[in-house]
Amino acid sequence: MSKAEQLKARLEDLGIRHWAGDNISEVLQNGDKEALIEDATVAFESVLDALLIDRHTDPNSKGTAKRLAKMYVMIQHQMQQHFQTIQMIAMKVC
Repeated sequence: MSKAEQLKARLEDLGIRHWAGDNISEVLQNGDKEALIEDATVAFESVLDALLIDRHTDPNSKGTAKRLAKMYVMIQHQMQQHFQTIQMIAMKVC
């Protein structure tokens, strides 16, 4: 079972929604982000392969799947942090 599948099961067991903009950081444990990056790397490798991008011998494409995975996980984390701040500000203003 992949780390993503394990986390999904954990979220579902706790009754926590996990839509694109939801904050799941409270459920993440040490090493979960890194494991998600590894899972996503495999998925992005499949995407690059399906697009016929030579990720094995093209020096510009080597490591691209991992960079994409890391970028996506880190952007999601940053968005969730900023979204919480915006919600707090909006609650004070309203």
